[in-house]
Amino acid sequence: MWTAAFVAEYAGTVPVLAEYKIYGVWSISMALEHPDDGTQADSPTACLRAACAWIRIAGDQVASLVGRDDAQGAMGPLWMLSDLHDGSEGQMTHGRWQFWRHRLQAISQQDQLSAEGRQMAAETLRHFDAIQVPTGL
Repeated sequence: MWTAAFVAEYAGTVPVLAEYKIYGVWSISMALEHPDDGTQADSPTACLRAACAWIRIAGDQVASLVGRDDAQGAMGPLWMLSDLHDGSEGQMTHGRWQFWRHRLQAISQQDQLSAEGRQMAAETLRHFDAIQVPTGL
């Protein structure tokens, strides 16, 4: 997970890492778009720390992908079944961005998650709400 945080830290400042922001989409998708059955090493709970790092450190870089057709990330089942799903096929859309917000909010209130995990999700949600998402695309 430290590599995700490292890349997130420099994605907006080091030109060669700028295109790595798609890894942020992948990390966030794994944590927020997949159910957590707790049986896999790469379960969403295990991925939550990396996703939160991306949002806190380079959320504006990830948000810059909203509306771009070339920004594709595999979709998780929770996103595909969501009422917010807009029929996109992996693109970063406003609906997907809002779905992530709803999932962070839900995770921050999950009793099954550790207090640390709930706090991390709640703090990340505050960062998430401060991110400017491109409009008019």
